[in-house]
Amino acid sequence: MDAALKALTSKHPGAVPTLITTANVAMSRHQFAAAQASYRSAMEKSPNTSIAILLAQSHIIANEVDKALGVLEGWAKKQPDDRTALRALAEVQLAAGKNESARRTYSQALAGDPNDAQTLIGYAVLLQRLNDPSAVSTAEKALKLVPNNPEFADALGWILVQQGQLDAGIRHLRDARLRNPANVETRFHLASALAKAGHKVEARDELTAALSKTSRPTQGMLALKSELGL
Repeated sequence: MDAALKALTSKHPGAVPTLITTANVAMSRHQFAAAQASYRSAMEKSPNTSIAILLAQSHIIANEVDKALGVLEGWAKKQPDDRTALRALAEVQLAAGKNESARRTYSQALAGDPNDAQTLIGYAVLLQRLNDPSAVSTAEKALKLVPNNPEFADALGWILVQQGQLDAGIRHLRDARLRNPANVETRFHLASALAKAGHKVEARDELTAALSKTSRPTQGMLALKSELGL
């Protein structure tokens, strides 16, 4: 890899693809500062949403969420009609717990395209966090637009479970698990829902499967493990 990168740099020094490749290699080695410097250089030469997102992601992986937000907020201001940039910003705001900022950004993105399923499902998750009853209808709309998407089925199912609609929620979570059995979060959600519904044996099976697929269980998974006596 080093030899190939050296040859690329020698042949195309300072070219955007070279800078991106250099940054990607640095990221693979957890050399975050070097990667960010290359992404910034690429952004200066060819400012666009894809590179802005790569730069933001490099900050997120380096646990620099505020810097990631700064990158995306600055770019979104320059490109207020770029729905991809707005969705990326909203997703980071959601992950950072900046709920009201995320609500405004999602609303701005959906104003440009109310049928963007990916934006809708993220907005539904946020609405549930804010205890907004329209979370269900928003997630249902997203799943209707992309009916075979297991992540959307998982999101809708989990929202329904959190709102106390266990049977409907479990139905969607089972569908999501069948479509993507390797998804740890889906199996945890299903295990949690089954436990709430009193199906302890099946809940243990689902949680055991989830735990077998991750080396870093969440606090929620560990709490459910204790509750189920695993």
